[in-house]
Amino acid sequence: MHMQYAAYDPLAVQTAFTLDGSPATAVHWVLSRDVLLEGLKRPAGLGDLRVWPDTDREPSVLYIALGPANESALIEASHQAVKLFLGRTQSLVPQGSEHEHFDIETELACLLSS
Repeated sequence: MHMQYAAYDPLAVQTAFTLDGSPATAVHWVLSRDVLLEGLKRPAGLGDLRVWPDTDREPSVLYIALGPANESALIEASHQAVKLFLGRTQSLVPQGSEHEHFDIETELACLLSS
């Protein structure tokens, strides 16, 4: 799993999942940073994104379910790696200050030009 974050899109975490490690087979998803942060501690999310920790396993695992409940893909990620990544996103854009980084005028212009 590869994760990317940009301060200009403060609510989203861009992800790429591969079955064999090859970029050619990557499946890209945009995940909610808030759901990932909540999912580090307890079950979070609804619908096509659900996240929950499994701290009974060593090392700890973070489960990420993508898609509808009856047809979802289940991803196992390192709890520690996701926690460290999200910590770095918090240093760029602290949780609760996302509105200060979101450029609504640019987003509206993009929507209206489509």
